Amino acid sequence: MSDIFIAPIQLARMLEVAPDSVKVFDCRFALAQGATPAKGIELYQAAHIAGARYLDLEQDLSATPDAISSRHPWPTISQVRQLAESLQLTPDTSIVCYDDGRYAFAGRAWLLLNQAGFTRSRILYGGFPAWQSRSSAPFAETSIELPFAAAPAPVTLVTANELSQPLLDAREATRFRGQSEPIDPVAGTIPGAENAPWLDNFDDNGEWQPLSWHQARWQSAQQREPITHFCGSGVTAIVNIISALLGSGKPQQLYPGGWSEYLHRINSAKRR
Repeated sequence: MSDIFIAPIQLARMLEVAPDSVKVFDCRFALAQGATPAKGIELYQAAHIAGARYLDLEQDLSATPDAISSRHPWPTISQVRQLAESLQLTPDTSIVCYDDGRYAFAGRAWLLLNQAGFTRSRILYGGFPAWQSRSSAPFAETSIELPFAAAPAPVTLVTANELSQPLLDAREATRFRGQSEPIDPVAGTIPGAENAPWLDNFDDNGEWQPLSWHQARWQSAQQREPITHFCGSGVTAIVNIISALLGSGKPQQLYPGGWSEYLHRINSAKRR
C-alpha cells in the first residue's frame, strides 16, 4: 500500500520535521451534474493543508479538448513535465496529492506525475477529511517515515484503436446500462465492456474497503489480464486501477479517453 498511499499522520510528521522536503497538492474538484468548475478551488480557498497548492482537473490535469477528444484529454508526458517545472518539481521531489477521499482527482494527478517520471508521488489516504481528523488507519501509529520508493506504477495507456477485453467500465450501473447519462450527450457503454462501479471500492460509510476486499475483487478478474479500465473521461477509472494494483499487484491498462472520447469518434466517423 505504501507504493500508492501515505497516511495523514505520516504527512503531518514530515511537514512538522522537514516541511521543505515534500510538496503537497490539493486536487479537489466536482464532476457531479450541476456542479461548477469553480467548486474545487472554492473548497481549497475555504480550507486546505497549510502550504498545499491547488491543481485543477481541467486547467492543470487535462489537455485542451477538441472535437474528437474526451471531456478531459490526457496530457502528454511533455505537458506534465512542463506543469511540474512550473511547480518546481524534480524527479527527486516527494509529492503528496489529496482530494475529498474518493481518490479520483488525486489519483489522476498521482498517475500523471508517476508516468512522467515523478515516481516519488503518493495519495493521501482518506483525503482532506482524514487530514482534518488526523486519522492514521489502517497504518500503524509508529510508521511515520515517508515510504517514497522510486517505482513507477505499472499502468499502460491505450487508445481507442487498442481496446481489447476484458474491458471494465468504472461508471455507475445506471450509466453503464444506458438508463441515465448526467454528463455526456448519449447514454451507453463501449461494446463488450463489463461494469465495475468505482464507488464499490468504498463501504456504506464511504470508507475505503479493506485490503482483503480488493484482493477478492480482482482475484478472478486478473486471470483474464491485462484488464483495460475506462470511465467517462479518465478520472474515476483510476480508482479501480488503484484497487486492482493493491488487490492483485499486476499491471493494468487505462483507456483515458473513456466513453466521452469514444462517442466523439463514433460521431466523427458517421459524418465522413
